[in-house]
Amino acid sequence: MTEQETRDFLNILQTNFPNAFHHLKSQKDIQLVVNMWTEGFKRQSLEEMSHALMDYLSTGIDVATPSLGKLFGDMKKMIVSNIDIPQLDVESCWEKVLSIAKCDYNQSKQNFYTLPINVQKALGSPQALVDIAYSNPNRNDYLRNDFIKKLRNILAEEVTEYKAGKSDLKAIAYNNGTIDGTIEGLPNWYADTKQTEPTKELLLEVEEMKKGLGI
Repeated sequence: MTEQETRDFLNILQTNFPNAFHHLKSQKDIQLVVNMWTEGFKRQSLEEMSHALMDYLSTGIDVATPSLGKLFGDMKKMIVSNIDIPQLDVESCWEKVLSIAKCDYNQSKQNFYTLPINVQKALGSPQALVDIAYSNPNRNDYLRNDFIKKLRNILAEEVTEYKAGKSDLKAIAYNNGTIDGTIEGLPNWYADTKQTEPTKELLLEVEEMKKGLGI
């Protein structure tokens, strides 16, 4: 939201939770709150915030109870719960892994670095592709289940970090990349999984992300 949109939203919030705003005695107090909410919800639109507020009110919250700080935290949770976080399909990932696993280490190493970061983490190293290529077909179920378990754990941790405010959708997009084409719902700015070296644009975006996360 822009600063003006934040002010509009806070006016709506004050109408529903007047007690939360009683301690704001001066324009300086008000501006500090506006600044905090503008920064905290800079990635959300006024429409998204309004929908989240309607969902929040439908939970039966006592309008006389929340402080402004609690409202801030609760709205963060509502926004996160309303976002469909795009992630990899684990079965498709396994099929992709099978298709590029080669007995030749150098070929598997080259193929390994075309995979999304999270798939690389689940495999562990290029040697895993060689092991899969050499494996007895009877062992495929074990290797598949082990890979899928690891990938699901990685994806679950990713969601946990996002909900805790330690990551954002750009970082998730970078880690998931794509398998073939793009994941539905992801922006087109990260669609080339064969890009093994970061571009200048990507490096700049990473720096911006780090600044936003206070790293």
